[in-house]
Amino acid sequence: MKKINDRIIAGTTSGIVTSIPFQVSDALFYKYRITDVPYGLSSSKIFLTKKAAKTPAGQTLSLLANFVNAGITGTFITYALSITGKDYAITKGAGIGSLTWVGIAGLVSNLGLKIRSKKPVTPWINYFENILFGASTAYMITKIGDDSLFPNNINKQKIPIVGTTPNSN
Repeated sequence: MKKINDRIIAGTTSGIVTSIPFQVSDALFYKYRITDVPYGLSSSKIFLTKKAAKTPAGQTLSLLANFVNAGITGTFITYALSITGKDYAITKGAGIGSLTWVGIAGLVSNLGLKIRSKKPVTPWINYFENILFGASTAYMITKIGDDSLFPNNINKQKIPIVGTTPNSN
């Protein structure tokens, strides 16, 4: 199988694909009233009122925003693995997933969005979903990303994180 040798494509692809089960599980937790705040609501409330966020168009916007966040997180994980190596990738991904939980669910959700859960289980479930998302994204990146993207492969030429050749214009 030909592997992806572009960090952004590998990260975005991995992030979006691995986010799907977590978006489904989040919707099911909310549907069956295990949680009281769906994760997607945070995304759509950046752009819409609470009422508009619950419409089909608002839910589609939430899905899109979550895919964008997942792609960005996947790209961040790819660059982190490119810098540090793919050893312990799952642990590194889980750590970055934890960081995104604090950043997205914690900070952003409380900066004017006023999204608060009345159930203590809601943030815990969201936390574990983010850890599992980060871990599974990192795992997928190591499987679909070319070995040249990661510094611990001695036999292949490494692709630099930033281009170092001068512009020939």
